[in-house]
Amino acid sequence: CYEFNEAKFQDNNKELIKTVQTNILSDINSYLDNPESSQILVYIQDIRKLQELIDKISKYRKFEQYTDYLEIHANLSGEKKSKIEECKQDVKVVFMTSSASRGLSFPKAKIILVEIPKFQIERNLMEVIQVIYRSRGEYWENNTAKTLDDQPKQITFYLSDRAIYYPQEENTSSQEYAEEKKLSLAESLLNLWDILLILKLSIMTRITGAGSLGMKKFMMIPIGGKSVSAAGNTFSSQVTNMIRELKNEHRRHPQKQTLKDVYTSLTNIFSSADFVLLKDENKSQKSDSQYRSYLSLMESFNQKFSHYCQRLDKLLNFGNIETGYLTGNLLVVPISKHKLEETYLMKLESQIRQFANQDLVNKMKEISRNEKNYPPNIISAMKGSVLEFVELLKGDINRTQWFEQNSQNLDQYYALPLFVFMSRELMSEYFKQELEEEEEKEFRTLLSKYVHYLYPAYNTLPIGRKYREFPFIVFRSYSLEEMREKIYSDRYLLTSNELNILNLILCRDEKD
Repeated sequence: CYEFNEAKFQDNNKELIKTVQTNILSDINSYLDNPESSQILVYIQDIRKLQELIDKISKYRKFEQYTDYLEIHANLSGEKKSKIEECKQDVKVVFMTSSASRGLSFPKAKIILVEIPKFQIERNLMEVIQVIYRSRGEYWENNTAKTLDDQPKQITFYLSDRAIYYPQEENTSSQEYAEEKKLSLAESLLNLWDILLILKLSIMTRITGAGSLGMKKFMMIPIGGKSVSAAGNTFSSQVTNMIRELKNEHRRHPQKQTLKDVYTSLTNIFSSADFVLLKDENKSQKSDSQYRSYLSLMESFNQKFSHYCQRLDKLLNFGNIETGYLTGNLLVVPISKHKLEETYLMKLESQIRQFANQDLVNKMKEISRNEKNYPPNIISAMKGSVLEFVELLKGDINRTQWFEQNSQNLDQYYALPLFVFMSRELMSEYFKQELEEEEEKEFRTLLSKYVHYLYPAYNTLPIGRKYREFPFIVFRSYSLEEMREKIYSDRYLLTSNELNILNLILCRDEKD
């Protein structure tokens, strides 16, 4: 719990993460110091945090992979999978991410340490429950089948949140300010309380068929969505997905500089792009022409909207606007009835000759042939159409190139911050300066994180990191519409912090 300070905001967040990491590290070391301790499962979705834990443990004790611990995630090479099967019963600690919890069992594990992610809770809770069930089953020892399912097992959950209060205003009394601080702390605790209740109900539903909440029994089954449209990926989507996979692999193995060289070069090659929305006449209805698009409002909104707000009749004459979803300070607009035209400009000197060269081709081929050190998804991506495109660019080309593609998807959206409507000119002037910023502080990164926090999103564009006029992202989401509908459905109990607590209070026997 701390006072809001913009300069220290990131530092405070890092401090919270560090505190949780320290607690997990302390617990793991205490179990390792106990020779009687059983095998330990450690579930952390963030691969970077998981790697940091391994590095810290290795500094203070002998801690070797395949001898003392296993590191399991989705991107494993065939050789690593074979090694894991051979030694999974003998290691002391098994580190795993959400992607690794399926299809694996560790029947000798009696201790489970789980960090609860706070985003996409329905999908992550399903993974947490799967992790718990990884510690059951039989194992062979001295030619005899044994099981620990009849013995007690220990599960520790790690959950954290920040309570932020704002500096005291001049017209606020000390008593009112103290009350505001209490409310901030209470709201943060309420968030943790909600997640713990959902976690308890979900686990008990899986074990016994229902969980107790107050005086009643409830069944809660977290359902995570699956994307079925991967086969319809465009070329730009393949590029952005490849860059994402390369970044993830580089975070796990920072010493592999080749990975960074490849995704940096690809980002620079596709850094200059124009996005245009074109109406699909076949899907558009006559009534659609009556709706004004948000993009068309940008240029005049700041000057004209105040005029419409002077009187109610003028505001009503403003007209209808196309469908859009407001979440906080973010506007999300569906574009299923539009064709998305992407045009990528690749300048001869600054992009093609500098980045789409033989050095990039050699590095991509080197990765594709190195099955021992790189996972199958990376190797497969390196052999695809992206390599062919780079080889085409580096050929006998003596002028600037353009690449254009058109696509249309029922689950595609664009998102932009609301302040663009009020401060577009200011934003444009800011981007013209082309200031160098850390990737974590760029508009592209912040917008992407914001959207991924709210909805399951993938195929996020643009590929480049800088904007010319205003910040935006284009993305696809297989369940955004469904999630929006659930917010206003009376069939769903847990939809907001306030409704959560109100409903939980009311969940008691009427006789009481």
